Amino acid sequence: MADDTKTPEPSIPEEPTELTADWAGLPHRPVLARMADEELAKFVLGVCDDKIFTMHHIPEGSRTNVGGMVFMPLTFGAFGGWFEAELENIGTVWEYMSEAGPRSINGYPMFFSCRLMHTDDWKRACRAIDKELARRKAATSILDDLKETTP
Repeated sequence: MADDTKTPEPSIPEEPTELTADWAGLPHRPVLARMADEELAKFVLGVCDDKIFTMHHIPEGSRTNVGGMVFMPLTFGAFGGWFEAELENIGTVWEYMSEAGPRSINGYPMFFSCRLMHTDDWKRACRAIDKELARRKAATSILDDLKETTP
């Protein structure tokens, strides 16, 4: 038998020591950005004023089925190519109500765009939303008390 029938051993290239021109075409997805305090405050007020819709407006048991119909980019593969570790950093999916399409699904708005919030920002936002809603409820109670006539 001849030696040319033997399967050649693959050669292992040397490890690159610097960024090469071949790497320039690699896709780059930026890390999920954190929100500044001013942006987060605007988000909290937007949620409290019903100007922002989040994935968490949908009951937990329905999010898997309905979430992709509400936020259409999720249905069409917005997270294709994301690693599990990256997905774990997503606290919520949200969008401004002004961006909702003309149709709805099960009473929920439909969006053809969406925004993502980091888990840590979402935790901060939840605490601030609860405080703001409690503050507003207290203010409403005060106004209701003022409307009552005193004997």
